[in-house]
Amino acid sequence: MNVSRSCLLIQGLLLVAMALGPGCAVRSEQVTIALPATSLNFSAVYVAADMGFWKDAGVNVMLDLNWPGPPAINAALAGKVDFVCVPAAPLLHANARGQKLVAIANMLDRLNNEIVLSPAFAQRAHLRAGATAEERSRALRGARIAVDAPNGMPHFDVKYAAGRAGLDADRDLVVTPIAYPAMLAALRSDQVDGMAAGPPWPAMARKEGLAVTVVNFAADDFPELNPFNAMMIGARPGFCESRKETCRNVVAGVKKALAFMHERPDETVALLQKRFERLEPALVKEVFGLVLEATPRSAVIDETGFAHAQDFLIGSKVLQESEKLSSFAGIYTNDYAR
Repeated sequence: MNVSRSCLLIQGLLLVAMALGPGCAVRSEQVTIALPATSLNFSAVYVAADMGFWKDAGVNVMLDLNWPGPPAINAALAGKVDFVCVPAAPLLHANARGQKLVAIANMLDRLNNEIVLSPAFAQRAHLRAGATAEERSRALRGARIAVDAPNGMPHFDVKYAAGRAGLDADRDLVVTPIAYPAMLAALRSDQVDGMAAGPPWPAMARKEGLAVTVVNFAADDFPELNPFNAMMIGARPGFCESRKETCRNVVAGVKKALAFMHERPDETVALLQKRFERLEPALVKEVFGLVLEATPRSAVIDETGFAHAQDFLIGSKVLQESEKLSSFAGIYTNDYAR
């Protein structure tokens, strides 16, 4: 009798499910993450998407590339996207101007951008082997340097390097905003003398013989800056408090991606090759090796990385000493990364 009742119950539940149709199935939540550029610095994001780690966590993530540079932060604050990939320096810069953003996960804990110059300009600037980072940075005087956007991370890199060399980036050189893919063409046609960018763009320029490295943050040219929260996931204030499960699931995908990158680097390179199909496989592997060195195994945000980012902004003359934060409380949380 009990068996019969159990069978009837199961049959009844199946009939109800059939009557409700596919609409009763659990659906993934749709969220959007703004990427301010196309760069291998977003490798953890690409891996989380391409390996289905976010879908496994219950979120369907769309990557939005329509907000180059600092406008990506504005898009998140305005609710046009749910999350944004942002380094600590632009986040702190926005915070100082009343544009509050909250970081919830870290994806890079070291700087790895580069500043490169054309061989001709480097020769005219008497760039020599064995020179210190400060001496090499003096070669930027008079150069036309391409960056992806004003007040973005590469622009700040130029300002910092120039400041360390005793130069004023606003007067002693010219910064020209150019989209990453167009930078190489600008170097070829002598529209610019150099570029500041994240991977893989400097490596591509070197490979083609268009540039030589002047400043390599990945090579510890300025070791006082590391560790540095070089790429994080950020959201507007209050978003995660109202959608805790969403934030927890997004960070869960990032955590899986970080582990995958360290445990299965060859498979990661194969995934990234599909994203950067115009790059030679050997170059993708080489550049990913640099990215992996800057990739933490944990998504937990280290406050030291904010302190160094703040020193970086002050050294870049982007922030004044009077704007220096004594506490970073409120601009990040590890509630979802632990």
